[in-house]
Amino acid sequence: MKLLPVLLLVLTQALAFSPVLTTKRSKFAPSPVFAADDKAASPFDAYEPGQSTLVYKDEFIGEGEPAANGDVITVAFTGTLYPSGKQFAKSDGFPFTLGEGKTMPGFDVGFKGANVGTKRIIRVPPTLAFGARGKDRIPPNSDLEYFTEVKGIARSPIEGAMAKFGLKRALILGICISLLAISPLLGS
Repeated sequence: MKLLPVLLLVLTQALAFSPVLTTKRSKFAPSPVFAADDKAASPFDAYEPGQSTLVYKDEFIGEGEPAANGDVITVAFTGTLYPSGKQFAKSDGFPFTLGEGKTMPGFDVGFKGANVGTKRIIRVPPTLAFGARGKDRIPPNSDLEYFTEVKGIARSPIEGAMAKFGLKRALILGICISLLAISPLLGS
């Protein structure tokens, strides 16, 4: 039975480094088409590398209340350099607090007003991304393009904490703590 605490420690460590679960998929409705005038280019289509304004295009509009500052939203995304399309990041569930400033500014701006289930392409200028310093596989002064889907929006502090920590992690942690607490009673 001395193996049980070691096993619990290994499970806890695996839990701490496992990916966060995403919320269930929702049904999607197609988004409205850009400008009524076919001759005019949309701001999204007219985006030029190096400009200072973020633009986005909704591929699908989700359901429910739109995301606002203070909400914890969970997004799936593929990040690419624009216009080359070279992928630098991918996530099936990235939770962050909208408007908190702990992620790149382009995410705080780009997800305001999105609903659960919204699929959005966001083009982020360097000034709202990583600027002159760059980051990891992102060269300095790079324009970025994200293909995103809003998986969940948590509005209460408890829901937000669970979204950031993950329900599966919380359940496994609770089980591990319970087993650890009863292990002395199991004998040697």
